[in-house]
Amino acid sequence: MPNKERKNAILRILLLVFFLAFLIFFLKGTEYIFLLLLSAFIHECGHILTAKILSVPFVRVRSGLFGLWMKYDFSGKSYLTEIIVSCFGAAFNVCAAALAISFFRPFGILSLFFVFSNLSLAIFNLMPVSGFDGIGILRSLILTLTGEISKADKACRIVSAVFSGAFFLLTVYIQMRAGAGLSLMLLSVFLLYNCFFGKSNC
Repeated sequence: MPNKERKNAILRILLLVFFLAFLIFFLKGTEYIFLLLLSAFIHECGHILTAKILSVPFVRVRSGLFGLWMKYDFSGKSYLTEIIVSCFGAAFNVCAAALAISFFRPFGILSLFFVFSNLSLAIFNLMPVSGFDGIGILRSLILTLTGEISKADKACRIVSAVFSGAFFLLTVYIQMRAGAGLSLMLLSVFLLYNCFFGKSNC
């Protein structure tokens, strides 16, 4: 990836973080938004650092409904390398949550929210749904076993559709029984939309 493009991607992320940090001083409650985006930043740092260590080229930043995605070039790399890079975003979130539990107890509710946001981000990104890390991991595992791209892509599309549909139905059920909350409903709708109309990762 060209240095100019890499610098622009880093600059966008830093500007977003500094802007939200600035808002914290003026708007009540923005610290929660900041912690959510900090969790997302930690997640992407996991991918970036692991890709750097494994010499995986960074291609571009792709924007989406829920933020930014980093695109890497795994051509010439093993499927195991792709699995490791995909997993380490979630791994960094889990580590951040563990550190928050260990060292930031005095901060109370904010510390708990930071732990929750990191663990939630880790879990959701490992789901085998188009647009998330989990589908890339599944694809790499299938390719490791079969070596056939067409079969891997077809299997990923089927799993993504089934998982997205099941998650949507579960969310509707929870909403009817106890009230799932707007954010969870929006996420389930996004998963369905991204599965059938978005750009597939497979």
